[in-house]
Amino acid sequence: MLNIETSIPCGLIYSELLSNSIKHAFIDKKGKIKVQFKRVDDGLELRVSDNGIGLPQKIDFLKADTLGLQLITSLVNR
Repeated sequence: MLNIETSIPCGLIYSELLSNSIKHAFIDKKGKIKVQFKRVDDGLELRVSDNGIGLPQKIDFLKADTLGLQLITSLVNR
């Protein structure tokens, strides 16, 4: 069980990462997305991965200019 203060940010991060994979990862609209969510020591680990084209090398998550990446970065660093 997660409290509401944890579950809402996790849901927002999950939703944004999943939608980014769906929108941008697959040129031919086919691929696989893997999601893992587990407790690790005193924290939580959420992994969203895909077998798509990958992120551009120029992306700096700490200086993201898209609203989605800014949301992810701000929620992860809370």
